[in-house]
Amino acid sequence: MFRRWLPDDEFLLSENSGVERNAQDVKINYTEKTPAYVAPEDVYTTSCSMGNNAELNLNSNLTWLFTVDAGFNYLVRLHFCETLPEPEVTKPGQRIFSIFIGNLIASLSTDVIQLSGGSRIPVYLDFSINEGLQSGLRSDLRLDFRPYKEDNPKYYDAILNGVEILNLNDIGGSFAGRIPNPLISPAPLISQDLTPNRVTPSIGKGKLHVQVIILITVGSAIGLATFIVVLRFSMRQMKRKNREENGVVIFKVLLKQYTYAELKKITKSFSYTVGKGGFGTVYEGNLIDTEF
Repeated sequence: MFRRWLPDDEFLLSENSGVERNAQDVKINYTEKTPAYVAPEDVYTTSCSMGNNAELNLNSNLTWLFTVDAGFNYLVRLHFCETLPEPEVTKPGQRIFSIFIGNLIASLSTDVIQLSGGSRIPVYLDFSINEGLQSGLRSDLRLDFRPYKEDNPKYYDAILNGVEILNLNDIGGSFAGRIPNPLISPAPLISQDLTPNRVTPSIGKGKLHVQVIILITVGSAIGLATFIVVLRFSMRQMKRKNREENGVVIFKVLLKQYTYAELKKITKSFSYTVGKGGFGTVYEGNLIDTEF
């Protein structure tokens, strides 16, 4: 999937809340779980953290706001890699932090070294979130990081290397936002519904997890995901590369949610693999006499 990585400046809640850092001359050790096509080295060698003031960090959050269309499911992918020489984090328990999406806990204690297995080894976490209709035509998807002090880490800090937000289709198979009603008078801010969204970690077990992952791979395979936000944290501007691809085919397929049993039947027990990508394995199947 083609992606363009952008700085995070315009998405930070406060311009001065994040400390951007760049690890010079660092080689990223990609793994089988996180191969090179997941994200380029520039993503993992740049980062945004809270800084070295532990007292200040314990009383504040590192926050980003992303404006998205309400009424859709979103895949939120967070990229991590410990690469900085100062502070140097090489062992589990040295830097632990909590992740909140939509004001709910997505990961209570995140230890990058424990997840990746060592420094300079990239890792990513996937979460699915439903941005409800009650939030209005446009909604701010909020991402918060804060230090997790219960385990007494060496550094009271949080770090993020990159984030991707992928818009999944609604139940009717549409990616279009709702058409706004005529604006008569702006509603006062106090009347807005700020109910937190529901967040579900995609690393859980069970049929729901399998279904979500398959829907993601099918969605990316047929090119239905029309909105993606990708960020890169950097102290210097990255050179942009444009790539054009011809022969794009648009499929008109009626989509709905399928059970694991139905997906197994559609793909003939996942008998034919088309390929593998950043969001998993893509299988061939037949749906309503339309092959995908």
